[in-house]
Amino acid sequence: MNQQEMLAQYAIIAKREKLLPIRVTPFYQQKINEEVATIGYDGPLYKGSYPTKERLNLRAPGEVPDFVQDHSNMPNRLRDVVIQKYDNRMLFFPTDSCAGHCQYCFRTRVLSEERAMGKQLPDFQQKLDGAIAHVNQHPDIREVIFSGGDPMTIHPTLLETALRRFRKETAITNIRIHTRTIVFTPGVYRKNICELLGKYDVRVYFHIMHPYEVCASVAQAVDKLHQQGVQTYNQFPLLRGINDHLEVLTAHVEMLDRLGIRQISMFIPDPINYSATFRIPLARLFSIIDEFNWKTPSWVNAGRVVMDTSIGKVRRENIVEWDKNTGKIIFEREGQRIEYTDFPVELDTPGDISKMLWKTKREK
Repeated sequence: MNQQEMLAQYAIIAKREKLLPIRVTPFYQQKINEEVATIGYDGPLYKGSYPTKERLNLRAPGEVPDFVQDHSNMPNRLRDVVIQKYDNRMLFFPTDSCAGHCQYCFRTRVLSEERAMGKQLPDFQQKLDGAIAHVNQHPDIREVIFSGGDPMTIHPTLLETALRRFRKETAITNIRIHTRTIVFTPGVYRKNICELLGKYDVRVYFHIMHPYEVCASVAQAVDKLHQQGVQTYNQFPLLRGINDHLEVLTAHVEMLDRLGIRQISMFIPDPINYSATFRIPLARLFSIIDEFNWKTPSWVNAGRVVMDTSIGKVRRENIVEWDKNTGKIIFEREGQRIEYTDFPVELDTPGDISKMLWKTKREK
């Protein structure tokens, strides 16, 4: 099957299974083109943006449409607007659009459903009014996280309206924005946008998953944010064939540190439909992280490893049962349990470091 046939097959599967269609920005495509020209269709940036043969054909036990069950944590009348899993913070979705679509996106089902609803979705003002009312009805909420979709894709006027109203009309103390525009469209971070984020004391969380996503343009955008006093952080998933190796993780987090970006979390991929190409057996994943912790300084390995679930984020220490024969793992948090089906060892082909760090390996 050639690449065009694979893309055509993916389009059919995506429509049937409610996966996100392919969307790549021209800026990011340039990096993919360089990668493909050098090593073919097996590089980390290509795999993150385009379907591969394994992505289409490999399935694993325990896959579900929506592992985190977002809709179960959406308040009545605020479906696709607010998610609240914790008493003290909530997610607000000002948009269902992203600059680019990640093949490993864990919200693919919800975003596809939102897009299918079309005009039935609340408009921006309705969303904002509902979210602010919800915060004021729940005084324990002290933090609002703008997510989506990608909140940095909305018009600057709408973004400023939302930030101003949350600051003036609620008692929240922290505002976060989660975004991948920093690598997809760093030109978004013009001086006026960076000033806006600084004015409202917004913490910006990037989702940079590989060191090759960063270039001079990305670094300049990050610097513009820092010049306005914006604090920046990063979180990313551990993905087979993209960053599942000590060398990649070390290069990645050291690069983030040089840019002044604080690494917060590394995520275990959700076992959603058609995610098998990215997943890693937990024993190997934890082994990678242990080696990462042992062989890097504390300013590199200070981030935590978590998995998002319907009961909130869980960690290795939340495992209360692990049946190695069936692959069933039980996480428990605050008296609630969630079952996870491990990725089978026999399906695991670790990423090729010569492909994942092809630039470095070629220089050597």
